[in-house]
Amino acid sequence: MSNRKRSSKKVNEVEVLQVISWMDGARWEDEKSHQSYLDDVIKKLGSSKKLLVHWLIYIADRQTQVRGTDFWKRGCRVYSELVRDLQKTRYSNFKEFKEKFLDDYFFDEYLSDKKDKKHKKIVQKFHVKDWNKDEKQLNTKEKNEFTPRLPLDRYLTLRTIYFLNRYHNNDFLGYLKKNYKSSESESGYDLDRIAYLLYLLSYWNKKEKLPTNVKKLDDLAPIFDRQVEEIKQKSENIDNDDFERWKGNEEEYYFKRVWAALRDYIKHPVFKDDFSKAIFGRKWESPPIDLLRQLQLPGDLWNERSPLPRGICRELGLIFENTSKKGTPLKSIKKSPKLAREIFDEIKNTNSNFYPEQFDVTFDFSPNMSCGKDNLRCKKEICPFGDGALDVCSGKEGKPCTVLLITCGYNVKCKPRKCPIKVKKGKGFCVVTRPK
Repeated sequence: MSNRKRSSKKVNEVEVLQVISWMDGARWEDEKSHQSYLDDVIKKLGSSKKLLVHWLIYIADRQTQVRGTDFWKRGCRVYSELVRDLQKTRYSNFKEFKEKFLDDYFFDEYLSDKKDKKHKKIVQKFHVKDWNKDEKQLNTKEKNEFTPRLPLDRYLTLRTIYFLNRYHNNDFLGYLKKNYKSSESESGYDLDRIAYLLYLLSYWNKKEKLPTNVKKLDDLAPIFDRQVEEIKQKSENIDNDDFERWKGNEEEYYFKRVWAALRDYIKHPVFKDDFSKAIFGRKWESPPIDLLRQLQLPGDLWNERSPLPRGICRELGLIFENTSKKGTPLKSIKKSPKLAREIFDEIKNTNSNFYPEQFDVTFDFSPNMSCGKDNLRCKKEICPFGDGALDVCSGKEGKPCTVLLITCGYNVKCKPRKCPIKVKKGKGFCVVTRPK
């Protein structure tokens, strides 16, 4: 797990997790931090359209950065127009869907090659013609064009909207609600089933090799028509071996885009009410803890390569390996999502409100604290897991929490009575190695 020497200081692992939970609570309390990347146009859509646009952009944003770009804002605008217009007609096959709808929204961009004076296809893009002129300017010249970064994701996007149009009247939430059947779990919720439906919708059979003669969208018609029929059959029969095999496949089960989107649908203020009402038939001010505990840590390269989330998971795993009451050592695991789940299983009977997905708060924490490979700029002096951060704590009720503002960039009010930093929880638990 971890190669660094263990500190002689007694570490209370539950307190460390309480600090992470505290940070994650602030993450969703600060409205600007998790809404700034969305364009206002998405908030004007109906419930199902809103979540569909969000899901389509999640398909598109692999290996892109939210911060410092207008990727999500452009995606909101272009996909919002596409989804609205898609409601007008249903198509019975991909050829018809392509000719009567898709040709107006999906095109190949060609640029001249100076060497051989031929036109070379650069990328396929979605675009809309009737632009909302009253919307604010974006930092791009091509305001009405948007494309998934990876070629595979462009085809997965096409297949997704075609499937929903053909079988579910373009109703994203309707697809989930119709096929979701909760198992006999203690809480009455079964997020694994919803995650499976999301995976089926857009990522099932994503590695199927396309025939070498596929040079244009028309060639995809027989492939897509076959695939969407297979997706329909699988989604309508969740209680089968395919579902169990999917849960046993770590690469597919912990697929980042699925769990990151599902996390947003349950916790994000723009989406949570629409999702919970459609799927569970109710709204809640705060999602039930039994539901939150089923969320998995999104399994992406960030959580595998970044020193902080990987280090926290593995250091805590080492602690539990030495102190497990069950006497069964935790296995050495490469994937942080699975290890995060094992850590939770060890502490779930305590009073901690921690759950595995909360480790993802390090997405904001680690860059702000300069947690890098060499850690030469690691801000240990003001880190809750370093020297304790009390030097930058104002401790003034109702004023901005300086610790969260510096460590995570969250602008929330100080609540001294609920603050783990005031009582030095997490202090001394630095999971990175500073050079001697």
